[in-house]
Amino acid sequence: MNTVNDLMKHTQVSCNPETRASDIKYLMSKYNFHDLVVTDEHKSPIGIIHESVLADSLLERYPHPFDIKASECMYSITTTVFEETSLDECLFLMNKNHINIIPVVKSTGEYCGIVTKDDIISST
Repeated sequence: MNTVNDLMKHTQVSCNPETRASDIKYLMSKYNFHDLVVTDEHKSPIGIIHESVLADSLLERYPHPFDIKASECMYSITTTVFEETSLDECLFLMNKNHINIIPVVKSTGEYCGIVTKDDIISST
């Protein structure tokens, strides 16, 4: 049986709740990410920022848009999976929670990558 570890994008790139929008946009551009995981002081995922949130048209609504912090524009994470989670279980959780991306964590709860619904569907 295939696991999340077989398919996930292994990455340590994340930001913290205090990271400014300008730095988030830089990281997304540098690593060609469409989403960036926000982690706490223990490197556990607490949120995700989608690139659409940082679109210039949305940022224009704020007087100083690049001073917006990650904590102000992230979606809180309600679901994570472990590296050894089966792809079937991962897809079930995505469908159940109406999400297309799930952060992957080690047994310690530390963020270690992501898996997307597209990744899983493409692999079958």
